Amino acid sequence: MSSKKAIAAAITLAQAGVDYSPRTGATCPCCKAENLRVETTKPWYGTMRVRFHVCANSRCLICTLGQRVKSIEVDATQQPAPAERPQNARA
Repeated sequence: MSSKKAIAAAITLAQAGVDYSPRTGATCPCCKAENLRVETTKPWYGTMRVRFHVCANSRCLICTLGQRVKSIEVDATQQPAPAERPQNARA
């Protein structure tokens, strides 16, 4: 893979988002470092919350580029509001 393609792929992975767990945090999609440091936490939007993280692994391309990693947390303990529930889903 060329360096331009590797950079583009790393940025795409970081922007696409990873799962966030309150117990284990977020994992870097490039180097697989765990429990990334949280830089920004957005407010809850229904049952979803978005965070942005920083990878501290100096050997990681995402870290070298200074790219933030997006994570998405879903609150499984709450039911979505009726407007958010799919049409064919049962209550």
